[in-house]
Amino acid sequence: MNPRQRRGVVLTALSFVGAVGVFTAVSGYTASVARQLGPTRPVLVLVRDVPSYTPIEEADLETRRVPEIYTSGSDLSDLDQTVGLVPAAPMLAGSRVQRDALVPVPATLRGEREITVNVGVEASIAAVLEPGDRVDVIAAYKAKGNAKSRAEVTVSNARVLRVNRLQLPTGEEPEAGVLDGDTTLAVTFALIPADVSKVVLAQTVADTLRLALVPPAPAAAEGNR
Repeated sequence: MNPRQRRGVVLTALSFVGAVGVFTAVSGYTASVARQLGPTRPVLVLVRDVPSYTPIEEADLETRRVPEIYTSGSDLSDLDQTVGLVPAAPMLAGSRVQRDALVPVPATLRGEREITVNVGVEASIAAVLEPGDRVDVIAAYKAKGNAKSRAEVTVSNARVLRVNRLQLPTGEEPEAGVLDGDTTLAVTFALIPADVSKVVLAQTVADTLRLALVPPAPAAAEGNR
């Protein structure tokens, strides 16, 4: 081995030793910092912007581990903790999801309107409806002239907000728990403006309105409004 080759071997060895030293030093420093910062815990972080009053979905999030000293009790760590909540203001990608920034889902979501339809107990399944149920609003038309009687779905999958009993024609309050053929229920829905117009028109020209209960969709198929 000539002198030039020996110098090359020595430099290579020194470089390797230096790299090992740097790695050891960095590892030691990292471990030291980790010991000083203490334990970590998972927090939810947005990977894309989420508009206000829009439900947060799994695809919007990633989980990062952050030293506990840099977290707050408001930081969320699991998607289940956001169920029934939406951002009160737009949230930007990179933001942590915090309970203080979320509010309960309003009765109507952005872009929806409330509309109330009065239906008789004997003419529909309104008596068994509960908030959150989904129904089809069906308009029925009697035969007139050359037109045959018919029924058509005015709005599909309407979300029920409230079901209230109306006063009796005499002005008396209905007896609690008693439903008969004369009972009228006021069913309030959350609909987009276009569907509101359809229901208003049906109330004006249809002979009767009926409701058909929509079976709950499997969890994997959820996603409509």
